[in-house]
Amino acid sequence: MAAALVMLAAGLIGAGCHRATASSRPAHHQQPESRDCDPRFMQILNDAEAPDPSENPTRRAHRERAMQDTHRTARKRAEDWLQLAEYQAASLPGAPAMALLSFPQATTSISRRSYLYDNALALLWYAWKGQYSRARALAQTLRYLQLEDGSWGYSFHLDNPQDHHARYIRSGAVAWAAHALAYFGTQFGEPAALLSAQRAARFLESMRLGGSGPTRGLVSAGRGLPSTLMEAPPSPKLGFAVSEHQFDAHIVLARFFPMQAERLAEQMLDVLWLKRPGRFAVAAGAERVDTRRALDAAGAWGALWLLGAGHPQLAAQSYRYSRETFASSALLVGHAKHGPVTLKLQGFRPYEDDIDGYDVDAAADHIFVEGAMGMGIAAHRLGDPETAQKMLRTGIALSCTGAPGIPYSTVQLPGFSTHAAAAPTLWFLFLEREMATGRDAPIFSASTTPSLTF
Repeated sequence: MAAALVMLAAGLIGAGCHRATASSRPAHHQQPESRDCDPRFMQILNDAEAPDPSENPTRRAHRERAMQDTHRTARKRAEDWLQLAEYQAASLPGAPAMALLSFPQATTSISRRSYLYDNALALLWYAWKGQYSRARALAQTLRYLQLEDGSWGYSFHLDNPQDHHARYIRSGAVAWAAHALAYFGTQFGEPAALLSAQRAARFLESMRLGGSGPTRGLVSAGRGLPSTLMEAPPSPKLGFAVSEHQFDAHIVLARFFPMQAERLAEQMLDVLWLKRPGRFAVAAGAERVDTRRALDAAGAWGALWLLGAGHPQLAAQSYRYSRETFASSALLVGHAKHGPVTLKLQGFRPYEDDIDGYDVDAAADHIFVEGAMGMGIAAHRLGDPETAQKMLRTGIALSCTGAPGIPYSTVQLPGFSTHAAAAPTLWFLFLEREMATGRDAPIFSASTTPSLTF
């Protein structure tokens, strides 16, 4: 654990990312300038978590002011780190289209690759904040890239318009893009965005699986593989259904096709919900339900979806199970004038079983940062302010350490990189703003997931 933690303190600038390998050539984009956190930020966060009950009022006021300043700086660092770049293929005269750089500091060509899911998160973020010009520019790119059947490829390259993963489609990412366009269209009165979202909803409905096995009525995971050639014919639906994709698809279908959404929700609870542990399974195949444990399915997104869909008791069960099962921590080590300073970061692992080669035994101090921020939002909505604050402090510490962007992972593991990434950075910003304003982020909230009774 110590080696990983020293790496964290040194800057969280691991090589590569979970979707690419590293290279020694310089990155295309340099880290934007951003204000520095107070050098004492680790001690400030420690003091905020365990204040001295006997401290005098002057000392308390000073400590609280230092925490507010650190909090504010971390938020600004994270938001300033996000980088939009023009996607020229979708630009119009006087109206440039934009895309989010998913890994702007990566040292391979992935620094110019943009992922559909990340753009959906960014569109939700800017629309929620009322930043119309940025939201419109992102929506313009998504509308341009939408395929004839209403779906999108998994990712696209900013410098090669032909490279947009048209044969590699994941239903969850499609649903996030549709949800973001629908939210943007509703917020700003943009009918073209709503039409694109409705087309995507039709695609998701078409991806429902048949047969008589556990997957019947659930939404297929998608089509194709990352290695599928761009010129290949469309692949058939994948024959399995991932639980978290069902949550994503439901929020879109609930907006446009409520009857179909209700049937999907019934099937999700009948097949994927495991009553005894009080959580969702990770997936379902043609023959059986995959009962292995994944954070997003079991409790982070699962709990948020259940709460938004009108099942608060099940949401609380799912959240409690995940809080107790996936909890992890890591020790951040720094230096001050008087000697070493340590800060315990609280978070959650992504899996508790061997999924995609994940080695649970080797991941004792692993924090899956995006999932931890999602658990923070679930904690906030379900009345667990202590855990919500712990996740917020973890995000603040990671923003103040090294790159202002939030890393995907606290340790380097297969499939999990310590490289700063757009998705965890945006999830941190959603958590921070929701807690600061008391307004639900547009993620699995009651306003975007109508309550269904069955």
